[in-house]
Amino acid sequence: MTGQPKTTIRRLPPQETVRLGRDIYERKIREQVYPAQRGKTVAIDVESGDWTIANNHAEATKRLKSLRGDAYVAGNVYVPQVNHEKPKSPTKSFEQIFYYGEKIYERDIRARIEPEHNGRFVAIDIDSGEWALAADYLIAGDRLRDLRPEALNILYVTVGYRDTREVVSESPSRLE
Repeated sequence: MTGQPKTTIRRLPPQETVRLGRDIYERKIREQVYPAQRGKTVAIDVESGDWTIANNHAEATKRLKSLRGDAYVAGNVYVPQVNHEKPKSPTKSFEQIFYYGEKIYERDIRARIEPEHNGRFVAIDIDSGEWALAADYLIAGDRLRDLRPEALNILYVTVGYRDTREVVSESPSRLE
């Protein structure tokens, strides 16, 4: 990362800078923070590779900006409570996951989180009904697996947008 002109990275689409942040986390940071810092958030300057860790996204970003005023913090990674390195495939069909996930969302979740959390993401374990809410679907998945490490049949929902439902066949925090 170091040595690349700032204008090059700052012109990348947001999803690409997030991917860069996750890549830096996996290659350079993960071994240093997991498992001791479980449940915290790492803020990553995707241009320099510098990073800080704190209890939440805002605190980690503020800390990094105070250390490095010109930091381009496009990568924030939640350090999961449980190491999710060996994902398994769902045991139910995609159709079943959509069907039961939608029922759980409409029955138990929607009224509790819409409209104030529109645009955020919910990961729903259709076998237990447990769910987790986060600003990023990867973090929602990690938080759900913190609650239910054995969760395999998960529906990801973008709150407030009926057409955005997704079933991911492996741990989303390991997808690129």
